[in-house]
Amino acid sequence: MMKDRTSLMIAIIVVLAVVVSAIIAVNYGTENRVYCVPEDREGEACIEVYEPVCGWFNPEKVDCIKYPCAENFGNSCFSCSNPDVLYYTKGECPE
Repeated sequence: MMKDRTSLMIAIIVVLAVVVSAIIAVNYGTENRVYCVPEDREGEACIEVYEPVCGWFNPEKVDCIKYPCAENFGNSCFSCSNPDVLYYTKGECPE
């Protein structure tokens, strides 16, 4: 009886750990997203300053077959100049 109870407690702890890890993974980085607005897309030229960003594509416009559904850009201006980019995050894209 005690062994069954211990096994059940371990199973519950493992399930909770998996759920918490999944929630953290899904929410990680959402506060770092900078969404492209129409004003960002209307610029005629971007300055050549290298501040790399990861431009994440709009899933309604681009069908990606692998993660990440993104591309590295030299800076946020170049990222938002691409009409398929929904938002960007600072730094290079994850592999």
